Amino acid sequence: MTNRYFVIKAAQAKAHRTRLESAAEDMREVAKQFGVKIMFFGSFVEGHVDGRSDLDVAIPDGLTIEDRRRLEEALERKAASQGICVDMISLSRAEALGAALVS
Repeated sequence: MTNRYFVIKAAQAKAHRTRLESAAEDMREVAKQFGVKIMFFGSFVEGHVDGRSDLDVAIPDGLTIEDRRRLEEALERKAASQGICVDMISLSRAEALGAALVS
C-alpha cells in the first residue's frame, strides 16, 4: 500500500509540474504584453514540486503603482484560469532573500 501511495503522489506531482510550466509560459506572455520580464523562484525553479506547489513570481521594480496592480491582476487571472496559485513579490525583494531566479 505504501508503495502505491508514493506512485500516486509522484504522478500527481508530475501532472502539477506540467500545469505549472504551462501557467509560467502563459504568464511570461502576459508580462511581455506589459513590456516587462518576470522571474520565477521557489519550489518550481528548485525542482521540488508537489501537488500543492504554487508559482513564486518576482515582478520588476520601477513600475507605477497602477501598472504593477494591472500586471499582478492579469498574471493572477492567467494562473487562476489553470488552477494555479501565485505569490508575487518585487524583484529587489526576491534578490534580497537570495532567491534563485529564472526567467
